[in-house]
Amino acid sequence: MTTRRGETKQQKDDERVERFTPVSALRELRDHLESAEPISAEAREFILEGLDCWLADGISSLDVALGLKSWGGVSPAKADRLARRNTLLRRLWQGEADWRALAPGAVAHLMKASANRYEADRWPRERQAMTAPAVEPAATWWRILATGEKIPGAKQIANILAGREG
Repeated sequence: MTTRRGETKQQKDDERVERFTPVSALRELRDHLESAEPISAEAREFILEGLDCWLADGISSLDVALGLKSWGGVSPAKADRLARRNTLLRRLWQGEADWRALAPGAVAHLMKASANRYEADRWPRERQAMTAPAVEPAATWWRILATGEKIPGAKQIANILAGREG
């Protein structure tokens, strides 16, 4: 089965964020409605509470009730994209045999150099593709760039890998 922008179910599962967000709950609901995939108890509870609040408490908009509207700071949608990007970077680090044993600071420079090469050489040709390339690390760079996000610098990558992104 393929889903949004040509992703397979396995690709979607691989990209699920490691932390729960309002946008991730809505993404689960969308997938559930489209293909009857199970929805997590956490997402179900969050969506039901938001809907109940909107329907019963007279909150003026559903986006406020679901925590999707913010005043200042990073929007929930942007926070979700960044969390997905960070998850992809950590999984790439752990998935690449040559990088797995390296410290975050060392691998961050290798990742950034690889991303720069991909962005300059392959991304212009692959940006319109419906699916990510089959091999890593190109698949990760494609998935990040396809969301409209930039590949972070080496220092930020090192912080993400070390769990200091927030």
